[in-house]
Amino acid sequence: MKKLTLILTAVLLLLALTACGTTYREDVAVSDVIASMKASTDQENVLAVASEDFVTSYMGIDTALCAEYTVMVPDSSTNMDEYAVFKAADEEKVAELKAQVDAYLQMRNDAWMPEYLPDQYPKIKNAESQQAGLYVAYTILGDDYRSGAVAAFYEALK
Repeated sequence: MKKLTLILTAVLLLLALTACGTTYREDVAVSDVIASMKASTDQENVLAVASEDFVTSYMGIDTALCAEYTVMVPDSSTNMDEYAVFKAADEEKVAELKAQVDAYLQMRNDAWMPEYLPDQYPKIKNAESQQAGLYVAYTILGDDYRSGAVAAFYEALK
């Protein structure tokens, strides 16, 4: 009886682990993913689309790795809310793109001066990147907005 229970438990565990693999769509426009993330945050703060120069020069992102992207940045210097979605040009470029996004987030954290807008620092400190298939996103948002934006990112790509 114990052997049967052990075997059944092992089979159920194996089924649970193999069922967890999620496949993400690759045909979703970045603008649609951004729209879903924006709607989920219900933010009052006004964000603007960053220029390519900002993305390449300031962020250090090689846009040649991307099929498309949108980076939303604050329109004032008193708010650090920011998020973005990048769609890699192909599967081989995803890891490098995510590494560049992670390097940008690390640079933002390393460059932060604690005395400058101390209420905004938790957004920078807790910033995170996500990856789903060809898509890489990051969120620099307060906890309440970040969780909704991340959920919307994954949901838009299912």
